[in-house]
Amino acid sequence: LKSADINAPVTALYCTSTHVFAGQGLHLKILDIKSAAQLFQEQVLIQSDIHHIHELFLPTVGSCLVVAGSKELAIFAMPSTIDSATTLRQLAKLQASDWIWDVRALPPIEERPAIIALALGHNTACAYQLVANKDVSQKSKGNSIDKDSGLPYLLQLVVTAESTVNCLLYAARFHGRSLSTLVLASGTIFQETHLWQPFHALSQQSPASEPLRLPPQPPLAVLQGHDGVIFNIRFSEAGDELVSLSDDRSARVYRLSTPLSETSSQPIVTLYGHSSRVWEACILPHVIITAGEDGVVNYWNRQGQRLRRFTRHRGQGLWSLAQYQGRLFTGGGDGSVQQYSCQAGTVKPVVTSGEWQPPAKDACLQQTNHPVHVVLVSNTRVLVVTRCGNLYRLSLPEMTFELKTSLPGLVRYSVAHYDAAGQRCVLGSLTGLLIVVSAEADVLLRHQLDTTTRIVCVRWVTPTQLIVTQDGGHVTLLDIGLDNRVRVVAAIDFEADPWFQCAAVCQEHVLLGDRTGCLHLLRLMEPTQETGQETGQETVGTSSRLELLATVKCHGHASLTTLQAEQDESTLRVVSTGRDGLVCQHELELATNTVHEIQRHRLMKKLDWIEAFLPVDKHDDNRRVVGFMKNDLVVVDLDVNQVVREGPWIATAFVAKATHLMISCC
Repeated sequence: LKSADINAPVTALYCTSTHVFAGQGLHLKILDIKSAAQLFQEQVLIQSDIHHIHELFLPTVGSCLVVAGSKELAIFAMPSTIDSATTLRQLAKLQASDWIWDVRALPPIEERPAIIALALGHNTACAYQLVANKDVSQKSKGNSIDKDSGLPYLLQLVVTAESTVNCLLYAARFHGRSLSTLVLASGTIFQETHLWQPFHALSQQSPASEPLRLPPQPPLAVLQGHDGVIFNIRFSEAGDELVSLSDDRSARVYRLSTPLSETSSQPIVTLYGHSSRVWEACILPHVIITAGEDGVVNYWNRQGQRLRRFTRHRGQGLWSLAQYQGRLFTGGGDGSVQQYSCQAGTVKPVVTSGEWQPPAKDACLQQTNHPVHVVLVSNTRVLVVTRCGNLYRLSLPEMTFELKTSLPGLVRYSVAHYDAAGQRCVLGSLTGLLIVVSAEADVLLRHQLDTTTRIVCVRWVTPTQLIVTQDGGHVTLLDIGLDNRVRVVAAIDFEADPWFQCAAVCQEHVLLGDRTGCLHLLRLMEPTQETGQETGQETVGTSSRLELLATVKCHGHASLTTLQAEQDESTLRVVSTGRDGLVCQHELELATNTVHEIQRHRLMKKLDWIEAFLPVDKHDDNRRVVGFMKNDLVVVDLDVNQVVREGPWIATAFVAKATHLMISCC
């Protein structure tokens, strides 16, 4: 379902048995489910994108639509017939004092008017009663009532409540059927969700003429577990479960107790299945549904296993989600609305594109044993390192797995790099253990470094030389010969911990790039005469030292990704790429150790992140860069400045050579 006249994200959805109401920019669209046709379109807000659409029933009017976005709210009478000639009759409007994160429309009860409850941006909540324009007193203190608006109804402030935790929110959600029993879940900037009842102390009597301001309310429960900002919260229909969505790419489900104060702070299940931020979710009795910035819709069972994966929207992510009686609707950044089935009988596990699904007969590869490194050795061989420390060899195109060995030192954490010659892969662990494996996944060497801290980065800089960086700023240059003997060529300790991400060697110079955007230039000093200690096939000894020549800030606060260098008699020239999409060139004058910036440029306007810059000689026409454009992994041809390959972002890739690709899975 897509309209050609407005190209804006669908930021809000509400559905009935026959129609879908979609907020697209300032406009409200009404779509027919059966024919997939747009029946109606009209601007309903003045200057805010629509983020909330709710239905409210008034006895004197019938069904109404409550539409809100940013600080604006408007109420319209639902038309009896919907077609291109339909016009909406506005009943009331409101300009809130803060950002509106959620709206709860409560119908009138007996003599009490309808209530509109708002969750606002600084962990406060307020409630307005919808009254006829003629019923409003000429002066009502504390209310910004516009009797001259010409609208038949006005929103009169009844009560304001605030939490004892007064902070900025990125998400909030109401649940409940009456004002005094409303529960508000607030997603704070502290990566926590606070549950509190803002209007619990409100008297059950008719509201007074003057607005009330309740004393600050403490949270009844605090839900923890996220590592990033909470962007959205959804309750189950019964209110006994809650799912929070975060910048950490996870959705976490919590079970709510009665009373709320007895609710556990930890989730009952954590769902990881998106490559970027998770925006929307829905909890149904038989399935949990999540949708994210990566344009993916995931179906999950109650054990946290992914059942289905859909990618129907064309880029720019998913912004809204709604479900009604077994039908699911999603609104995307591409301006379209997609429909899915979420009935209990139709949700079955299906292997879909982009999902890791090993052969069922291989019991070793389970949910907790997913791949963390995938190395394409040749057209027929792939090495797979899993989270449990297992090393597999995958044969193509048969897709047969062979468990070669288990490496306990690589459980839960590992870093890896494949040499440009395509012969050896080195793996690093949390405890300073290095493991070198062959192209056939056979273990060639196990070597424990003197410093037993976590290995942050390993890089082959020549066919036999390897740079290892560790926590604490310790850097080691190793020589691992083809006979698999290890010699420590040089080492240096940095006072700070730069957390190096890439490295290169050019003659006697060593180059290091860190995650803060700095380039470090070092020189290998004359070796000292020391005798190495031989242990089996390994030889360990320190023979040289590294001297820091200069540190240059070249990529802002973005991490460096690759380094290349060439040297003549007087100058060392360095080319660096980073996660800011820039290519920088610097020169080091060898006589004075002075660094000059030669060039800083962006290859393409939309190229956000350069992951690998492939150096080629001047006779090669295929000069290419691998990087990211929003959610897409792309390959850019530098000669024509065009994208030649692109696909969904599912991993962080490092290209060691044009014929060897290593993928570190997220």
